Amino acid sequence: MEIGFPIQIDSGSNMHESTTAQIILAIVPLVGIVAGSILLFFFLLWRYRIQREIIKSGHYEPQFWKNIRSWSLLIGTVATALGLPMTIFFIIIDGVSYASFGGLIPFSVGLGFLLFFFLMQKNEL
Repeated sequence: MEIGFPIQIDSGSNMHESTTAQIILAIVPLVGIVAGSILLFFFLLWRYRIQREIIKSGHYEPQFWKNIRSWSLLIGTVATALGLPMTIFFIIIDGVSYASFGGLIPFSVGLGFLLFFFLMQKNEL
């Protein structure tokens, strides 16, 4: 009895996929994008409704400047932690080339956010 796999490898380097595997590989990202968009829409809708009710009750306080330092620390840390290994990886693989911008961009954005975080610490609003 022979076990069949959706991907069959020939003796050469050619790889033949079944049509079912191609359809699944095409649908999975689309479903993820649609589901993420729906979640984002409902998150924004519910947040809008909560803010509207807070304004109606008279308890609204603008909180942009209260949370901007926390967000800059979070985004800066994540972007730097992603950008540095990507930069090192691309430089090792391709040397210094345009591919290294794929890591340098998030790395420099992360450093910018971290710099903003530390400068805002000295100049509290």
